[in-house]
Amino acid sequence: GAIVAWTDLYPTGVQTRLSLPTYPFNRQSFWLNTGSSQHAEEAHSPSAQIQQFVECWEKEDVSQSMPIGFSTVVYVLAQDTEQAWLEADSEDVTHVVFCRVDELESQADYERLFAQLQSEGKSVDAVVYVSTGEDDYGHIHTLLQGLHSLTKRPSQLLLVGIAQTALSGCAQESWIGYARSLSMSLARVSCRVLLLSEPEAVITEELGHRGSSVVRYRAGERSVP
Repeated sequence: GAIVAWTDLYPTGVQTRLSLPTYPFNRQSFWLNTGSSQHAEEAHSPSAQIQQFVECWEKEDVSQSMPIGFSTVVYVLAQDTEQAWLEADSEDVTHVVFCRVDELESQADYERLFAQLQSEGKSVDAVVYVSTGEDDYGHIHTLLQGLHSLTKRPSQLLLVGIAQTALSGCAQESWIGYARSLSMSLARVSCRVLLLSEPEAVITEELGHRGSSVVRYRAGERSVP
């Protein structure tokens, strides 16, 4: 019953015709639960329940895959992560480069980094993003922009989440979507996700194996969805 100010909507006085869909509208009723048995049955029917998706994990032995060596690996650290365990984990890699996200705040920063490494004769085989937090989407987006702009891309992108809290663990599990969708937009790069409950020296081992794009470690046990 409100009065519409049509002159504000059409200041020039010219109205535009809008074409509605030619298919019939879906005539479906949504009843409030007023105590009626019929309406209650409809509300509790399987089709009316909230559908939830839960990842199911099963144990998998890493020895089932074939190891592949890497020459140069770039680690992008989202926080002040202790590098000692990462350095020990990557001792079999010829060249290891550690960077912080505050050093790589734009696509151009990634382009300069890779250009510098290339001028030094280092061809990057993999990029490993390591985080213990839950607010990583902006950093990951910048990383993806940087990789997308490269002519010669690394063969692997590994997103490593270390769940220090339930919230960070939940956020990091959402990265699974990256592993399952980026192959369509980031050609020639295998995107994988590694979920850890604590720092564990398995990153280089996972980089050198082909298999599931998502791996989770809990209490030393390796599982895949």
